[in-house]
Amino acid sequence: MEVATADTQPRARRKRSKPARRQVRDTSRVVAAVLDLRAGECRWPVGDPRSDDFTFCRAEALPGISYCETHSREASGGRPAIAISARMLAA
Repeated sequence: MEVATADTQPRARRKRSKPARRQVRDTSRVVAAVLDLRAGECRWPVGDPRSDDFTFCRAEALPGISYCETHSREASGGRPAIAISARMLAA
């Protein structure tokens, strides 16, 4: 009687699992909210983008900054926000 060893034992075939299906998210509400923003409005997101009540702050933004005073401070870790112009970057 012959004893099977690792060398002589046939390899078990592995079943290939199907790749997980990616869940497609409906981003139309978020896109609509972004497109509805006007120049000079705060762009700080408010709420969960997956919920129906997602929106943006829309308070008056600081000149040259995308956020209102409150949210610009929050975004900068409590420091006053500084508007950076293209001229400042080129210097």
